[in-house]
Amino acid sequence: MFWRYLTSLCWLIAISFLSGASLIVIIQVIFRYAFNFSIAWAEELARFLMVYVGVIGAALVVKEESHPRIDFFLNYMPKKVNLYINLLFDLLKMLFLVILIKYSWILVFEEGMVSRTIALRIKWAYPYFSIVFSGIVMLLFVLNNFVKKIINLLDQYKLS
Repeated sequence: MFWRYLTSLCWLIAISFLSGASLIVIIQVIFRYAFNFSIAWAEELARFLMVYVGVIGAALVVKEESHPRIDFFLNYMPKKVNLYINLLFDLLKMLFLVILIKYSWILVFEEGMVSRTIALRIKWAYPYFSIVFSGIVMLLFVLNNFVKKIINLLDQYKLS
């Protein structure tokens, strides 16, 4: 149930931010070419929204384990060996994500609270937080996939 809500929340944020960025860009184009007036903050806001869409989309891809990878050799290995290698990869992903979350958290609260963006004049912490948010969500999804693989491995040992 939790995973369904988390996935739905990610989809909702991604769709809302993509729609918002698209609407802002359309309005900016209309204003620029129809009224010869440019909205100063529109491009920056659209860019920040697209960053959120990208990193949340990456988290959703991590959930489905759909990132491109070369699995030529994995396809020729026995299922148990393949499962162990995938568990190792999941551990490495979790290690990377913990490091990413730690240092992006530092970035948000040390650098992000001090300086402001050029056009919107918001603290850089808000755009930087996209890294923290997506890192946490990715870590949760990788952890969930890892647990499922462990359960699968234990089930295989029961059957053997």
